[in-house]
Amino acid sequence: IIREETAEFFAAQREIEARRVHLDFSQLDRIRADAAVTEERLIVDEDDELLPVAGEDISPPMPEQSPPPPAPQDAVAAPYTNPQQQDTPSTDHGLTQAEKRLLCALLTGGALDWVRAEGQILSVLVDGINEKLYEDFSDTVIEGEPPAVVEDYREELAGRYSHGIE
Repeated sequence: IIREETAEFFAAQREIEARRVHLDFSQLDRIRADAAVTEERLIVDEDDELLPVAGEDISPPMPEQSPPPPAPQDAVAAPYTNPQQQDTPSTDHGLTQAEKRLLCALLTGGALDWVRAEGQILSVLVDGINEKLYEDFSDTVIEGEPPAVVEDYREELAGRYSHGIE
């Protein structure tokens, strides 16, 4: 009986020891460094180029003597508008010029590279369009990634906005 109880006791002690977690605090710095390297490799964000790096000057860039020429427009893309007018509301349901331009580009299959080139954020423009047109359609009119006009509303939107940006 004593041998059985002793064997059971030592077996229970081995189970407890097997479950015990041993932390080697001297290795934490190495683990953190490895985790940081892994995190850097896994995170790929388009906005990274806009974020300042440690030690980098974060002041806005000084304008050059002459402004850069406007980006060339695709034949299918909506006509170019003045970037300073892009955030002013237009008469069409309160859409800004940038939102109207995006909507026209989505309706015609035009290029969307101008959005980032002009400092706009695509998802913000899409959200703005959906919010402003929700009252008329009781639904979002642009969905998906990359964004696309919902087919049920394409014809009506094309009728309203096919004239382009004025």
